[in-house]
Amino acid sequence: MLIKTKPFMFSLLILTCFHMSLKGQDTDSNQKVRDEVIEFLNKFQEGYNKKDVSKVKEWTHELMTRDVYIIGTNGVFPNTGEWQVGIDKAEELFANDWKRWGVLETDINNSDIKILTPDVAMVAMKATVTKSPENGFGRSNEDNIKRCLRRLTGLEEDTTKSAQLKLFTAIWDAGMVLKHTELGDTFVWPIRISMVLIKKEGNWKMAQTHYSYPMFGYPPIRLIDGKVVTY
Repeated sequence: MLIKTKPFMFSLLILTCFHMSLKGQDTDSNQKVRDEVIEFLNKFQEGYNKKDVSKVKEWTHELMTRDVYIIGTNGVFPNTGEWQVGIDKAEELFANDWKRWGVLETDINNSDIKILTPDVAMVAMKATVTKSPENGFGRSNEDNIKRCLRRLTGLEEDTTKSAQLKLFTAIWDAGMVLKHTELGDTFVWPIRISMVLIKKEGNWKMAQTHYSYPMFGYPPIRLIDGKVVTY
């Protein structure tokens, strides 16, 4: 039996409007959070643009939690290299980035932002790091070849490698340098950056971040009997 009374239809209309109102509020809320996250990412990029090491403490304390968890591109195990925890380590790592790494350009406009709650968001975005003699972070091909020759000369006195591994290292190092020499002295590396952001006392802060390069073929590091071996 169909119920077609006016009170019923009116109630149904009210419920429908209420549901649509809630959905609209949810969409508006998500957009607000997204806008706030993009503002955070722009502040993050601004630090890399200015590279003012004297302001790195202020920058990290504004944008990161006290126990921020960082996994950079250099660090095989926790608490080594660029795999660190804590705001003090963050200051060291980002200051070193600004002084030596290169020109970082993040693709904020195309970043993938996942809003988990009004106070938690995840970000994944692509970026590039550029080093060249022109921007002050790279070396000329001639300088790269000279550095390679010095490394090869020092292999003879390296007591951590067998004679066979020394030869492999020499071949790998020289081949890598010669290959990149052919490609020019401007290096543009693609990189992936992910972040976990949390909102504390009205401000978005980075709780975790991970930087990684795309890899094809064998990685340049492997473990043998639990020890790190590089070529």
